[in-house]
Amino acid sequence: MNMPPVTKNIIIINVLFFLGTIVAPKYGINLTEWLGLHFFMASDFKLYQLFTYMFMHGGFEHLFFNMFAVWMFGRILEQVWGPKRFLFYYILCGIGAGIIQEINPDPGYDDYSGEKQAFMSILSTGKYRIKGKISEQNIGELQPGMDVTVRARNNQEEIWKGSVDVIDTEKPESSSQSEMYSGSDSSARATKYPFYVTLETSDGLMLGQHVYIEPGTGVNTEGLHLMTAYIVDADGKEPYVWVANKKDRLEKRNVKLGAYDEEQDTWEITEGLKETDYIVWPDGECKEGAAVQKNENVQAGGMEEGE
Repeated sequence: MNMPPVTKNIIIINVLFFLGTIVAPKYGINLTEWLGLHFFMASDFKLYQLFTYMFMHGGFEHLFFNMFAVWMFGRILEQVWGPKRFLFYYILCGIGAGIIQEINPDPGYDDYSGEKQAFMSILSTGKYRIKGKISEQNIGELQPGMDVTVRARNNQEEIWKGSVDVIDTEKPESSSQSEMYSGSDSSARATKYPFYVTLETSDGLMLGQHVYIEPGTGVNTEGLHLMTAYIVDADGKEPYVWVANKKDRLEKRNVKLGAYDEEQDTWEITEGLKETDYIVWPDGECKEGAAVQKNENVQAGGMEEGE
């Protein structure tokens, strides 16, 4: 049986989009970030996402069963209605579902607290939770109860204080694009674990807003401080870190250490680094002169991104 043209092309387009989400991260492009549907109050929301999200899928199984449904029912509807009417129906349902998802007033359950709450309760004066992700190489840097500072991604002068509440090691998320900065391909495919931060106050914070999450309370604002995990031989005579030079090559950089903050497990760097330097995670595969790929969203000191 020949497949009708609209049904066939819908399936082809969805498959191409899915392949794009696999290939694009290798070139530093996150299609999900651009084409997936964000909450309408989030800074990443774009009106065109109400259309493009219809072609984005969370995995092969998601794609397969959706396309199976399109093949099973779409070809019949297209034969009965005709291609134009079926295409209009397909697009209308997709955009309509996206709008309903954005403004859904039905109550739901918070998967963190288990409490029943309205979808729009995020506009209340209660405390927000921040969800972040940390790679398997760096998970040892976070502990439940650790104080953190949350900074707005679009204005780093705007900060909130909070503490790590939960690190969910039972629900890892594999990723093809690392939020850290590493000198090997292995970290680019590192498993990430979600963690949650409870804020002291959420004044001025919007749901879906992208933020940076820093260990510590932000009290030590003077000087350059770096986590011990990034420093090789911190207790030795010649401590050093791996840095990306201007040619995006690994460089072994000796540093001079100052005061040690036991609570935050950080060292003051008095010589050898600048705030603009890109720090590389010392994963044991670092070699002088190896090529690296910069992640512009990560700053010295090991910031993690959250939302």
